[in-house]
Order: sequence, then structure tokens, then C-alpha cells
Amino acid sequence: MIEDVTSGLIPYYQKLLYKISQDNTSIIVDYIMSMRTEVNLADNYRRDTISQLASFSIFCHNKPFKQVTREDVISFLRSSQACGRRSIT
Repeated sequence: MIEDVTSGLIPYYQKLLYKISQDNTSIIVDYIMSMRTEVNLADNYRRDTISQLASFSIFCHNKPFKQVTREDVISFLRSSQACGRRSIT
């Protein structure tokens, strides 16, 4: 399934999905597969989705997505904003 959702993308995105927990990978793969049945997903959308959700999983130390709290999301978003500000200045 990972190969299906990353087909046409550079190998980096497949490696990202192998880097995180199987549970979280399964959720990401299911999400992308579901979206594919409804709309024609652009490669950029798949890349961004895989990249952001894998980064979030790593940030949360591979905590299962089903156990993620609001605070986990806020912390991740704040850390992403801080990284963005640092790279601009």
C-alpha cells in the first residue's frame, strides 16, 4: 500500500512512511487512498500530506494518531511557526 500512495514520487516520501509507526503509516495510507477514490490528487498534495503527517508523527514520538491531544497539535504548529520564522530572518 505504501508503494501505491507514493508511486510517481521520489523515494524520500516512501522512506518517510517507513520511518514512522505502522499504525500512523496505515492511517496516512488509508487517508490518501480514500481521497484518491473521490478526487484526482495532485502529486504536490500527496507529497505535502505525507511530509506534514510524518513530521507530526515524529514530533509526537510516534504516538498513535488516535491518542494525539489538542496540546500535541498546538505544540507542533507552534514549533513549525518558530522554524518558519527562523529561516526567514
